[in-house]
Amino acid sequence: MRLHSPVAPPRAAGAPCLRSVWTFDLISLAYLLCLMPPLGVALLARGFDLFPAIAVSLVSVLVWQGMFAYVRKRPLGWDAIATALVFALIIDGSIPLWQAALGLSFGVVVGEQIFGGRGFSFLNPVVVALAFLTFSFPGTSFSTAVPWLAYATLPGAVFLVLARLISWRMLAGVLVGLFAINFLAGGALALTDLWRGSFLFIIIFLACDPASSASTNPGRLANGFLTGALIWVFTPTGGLPSDPSALIPAILLGSIFAPLIDTCVVMFNTYKRRRRHG
Repeated sequence: MRLHSPVAPPRAAGAPCLRSVWTFDLISLAYLLCLMPPLGVALLARGFDLFPAIAVSLVSVLVWQGMFAYVRKRPLGWDAIATALVFALIIDGSIPLWQAALGLSFGVVVGEQIFGGRGFSFLNPVVVALAFLTFSFPGTSFSTAVPWLAYATLPGAVFLVLARLISWRMLAGVLVGLFAINFLAGGALALTDLWRGSFLFIIIFLACDPASSASTNPGRLANGFLTGALIWVFTPTGGLPSDPSALIPAILLGSIFAPLIDTCVVMFNTYKRRRRHG
């Protein structure tokens, strides 16, 4: 599912009973509610150190999205707050605030707004921002594993999948790709490893983002498989990364290839129909 213009709020693809409910703003609010449990456990673990990052992230996103919304004469969406919170939960408190502001500004402008805003871009602004920090400031660290973060992410993940706001095919593809490459390489990755660190949080809120992943059902499986395989490849020791450093480039490359994967799926389906009606 891809989101479209926030001017005319789209209906979410899914069951007919949901199409009259899920507008653009409601989808963004649903993401915000799903972020509350992870935000709560992060605040308990990191305390006051998290507040400056949240404040700088909110200001950076709101300023840039507000400017583009004013120029395009569009309302400012709730997705701006979700973007800021996800970014603040991933970065480390030791990152200088000016670097955090610069990175997120780059992510919002270059990764999202120049394409037309949320739903028009094929990249997630948080992924672009984190990749920018990694490439521009070597040695950039991310937040250490917050206890219970995976468990706090689980309720929101279940809700988003059941409401069809994220695709279970994309999520399944990531896990299958990760475990398949791990098995072929003779690794010892276990299901319990998925609960370590921020893996589940990043996969749900970044890799499975419907605006930056494949839109076709076969494409979602392929896109997820590619992302999962790249996660294993980018992990120095193989297996599951202990921090986001291997997840971010894998998700970024997966998003870049998502439009090509969808195009290949559409072309293949068109070819089959022509052969059938030939």
